[in-house]
Amino acid sequence: MAKKKNDEVEQAKQTLLGMIPQLKSEGYVKLEIDYEGANDEGAIQKAFAYKKGDSEAQPFSLSDTEQDAAASVVYNLYPGWETDKGTHGRVVVNVLKKTVTVKHVDYAPRYVRTVI
Repeated sequence: MAKKKNDEVEQAKQTLLGMIPQLKSEGYVKLEIDYEGANDEGAIQKAFAYKKGDSEAQPFSLSDTEQDAAASVVYNLYPGWETDKGTHGRVVVNVLKKTVTVKHVDYAPRYVRTVI
């Protein structure tokens, strides 16, 4: 079972890393995908991208595949997150470092950072 979970996380990670050429060509250096859990209906909320030197993010549209990849990472790393009201976090794609990081906060404030 753990192998399957790891494979799913790796596949989702590769989908998210696959966004880097597009993000880079548009001048973005970071993409943040927010999620929130609440009453069995947790979901990806919104995505924002940052350009180098900009402090303000630009709204960014995700394809269904990209949104599913972000959700898959969160579901596999933090099972049950969608049922906990107050649980939230962010999947971060760093274009320059070519990394995906999940910043997760449980409903009982506990911050967890996972680099995948």
